[in-house]
Amino acid sequence: MRWVKIRSRHFRGYFFQRALDIKNEFAQLHIRDQELDDFFQYTGIADTLILPQTIESVAQRIKVLADKI
Repeated sequence: MRWVKIRSRHFRGYFFQRALDIKNEFAQLHIRDQELDDFFQYTGIADTLILPQTIESVAQRIKVLADKI
């Protein structure tokens, strides 16, 4: 559980805002992903633990968006 908390904090500290910015850039091009929209809507609370599987899913969803260009 400690490892999950550390990984969650690391993702929030270094990658959360970057991933959100990328998602928003795609949205400006009218390329959206409902899973990413839901993720960022519900994980905006700093105390919410982000599971490693969810972090991997965010990366995969961003890749799906990139493949649409």
